[in-house]
Order: sequence, then structure tokens, then C-alpha cells
Amino acid sequence: MKRGPLILMVAWLGCMNLLTAFDARLGQPLVTHYQPEEYGADTQNWAAVQDQQGLLYVANNAGILEFDGQEWRLIPINDSLSARSLAVDRRNRIFVGALGDFGILEGQRAWKPRLRLPAGQSGCARHRRCGDHCHRG
Repeated sequence: MKRGPLILMVAWLGCMNLLTAFDARLGQPLVTHYQPEEYGADTQNWAAVQDQQGLLYVANNAGILEFDGQEWRLIPINDSLSARSLAVDRRNRIFVGALGDFGILEGQRAWKPRLRLPAGQSGCARHRRCGDHCHRG
């Protein structure tokens, strides 16, 4: 029996063992868990998107969190609303769905509401299924 392929395989496995000893994270996902104390907001996050510059936006009960890879910044929204959903369009605008409100982040990332539901109708936004009565003028 030829020993060449066997020796080659053992040597290859030995090299792989040596390489993995240098980085214990090899083969594991690169995930970092942040505590609420680190990002300075509520414990509940609802959605996350990344813009074209690589900034991360997180919909949080305290507002919108912006993360540049090193620092967190909290962007408050109207009446201390809870941000629930986020989306990014091709023009790099961040759309925000909040409890009873809808808006957009533009320019210096200030909250710019585009649509405000009437005060009497805002409870409808708490439900996933809104009927026609929510959209009457």
C-alpha cells in the first residue's frame, strides 16, 4: 500500500490543527452582543437596517439607534415614540414606522415626519391589521 497519500493527509490535518490554534473564533460567526448600557437605550429592539455608508440603524423603544461600528447614537423621535420598523430606499433615506406615526430620517439624521395619524386613530396602529376606518380622512 502506498504511504505517500496517507502521509500527505496526516501532514495536511496537522497544519489545519496548527492554524486553528491561532484563532479560536475560526469558523464561528463574527457577532458582537451589545448590552443596553452600552448603546444607551431600551432593552427591546424591533428592526435593523444598514445604509449605503455602512451605518447601522436599529428601531428601539427609545427611538432610533445609529451605530458606526464604534459609537452608538440615539435619535429620539416625536413624543418619545417607539420606533418599530425601518427601511432604506435607493436614495439612502431611512424610513421609520413608529407606534401611530411614520417618518423619514434625512440630512443630519433628524426625524422628519411625513405622515401623522389623527389623534383619535393612533390606537389603530397598534394592531397588525388595520381596516378602512383607520384611513378615512
